[in-house]
Amino acid sequence: MAGDGSGRLTVTAIGPSGLGTFARRQTAASGGWGEWQPLFGWSAAAPALAVNADGRLEAFSLSPGGARLNHRWQTSPGGDVHPGGEFGEPGIRLVATPTAALDATGRLHVFAVTVAGRIRRRVQSGPSGGWHPWTAFGDRTVAPVVAGTPAL
Repeated sequence: MAGDGSGRLTVTAIGPSGLGTFARRQTAASGGWGEWQPLFGWSAAAPALAVNADGRLEAFSLSPGGARLNHRWQTSPGGDVHPGGEFGEPGIRLVATPTAALDATGRLHVFAVTVAGRIRRRVQSGPSGGWHPWTAFGDRTVAPVVAGTPAL
């Protein structure tokens, strides 16, 4: 769950057997809730949400088996969701939905764990901007997390 720059909360959930992922958000700040809306297709876990420096939400969802990491984002705070697309690295499988956080300069950092137990990181090029390529985050191997959000 996360709040966007319009003051509305959004919650995400996975459907039965990973059949799809859905989002539900408030119709107004501190108000009632709208209907559940499709967010991503098949998923291994509920999507992760992060808030951009400009208040837009970004969503990340991992396909079953970790072969594909999908990414969608609001076009404006509280606005429509962009269709998005592939966000992962070709040939790299992940074990859990990544986690993301905003740094002091306003850039999002996305962290993910591969099936080999390596931590990968992708950072925005500027506040609410495009993305640099994935890079290694140190040389340590961590115990892969099978389900849920990695504890980074």
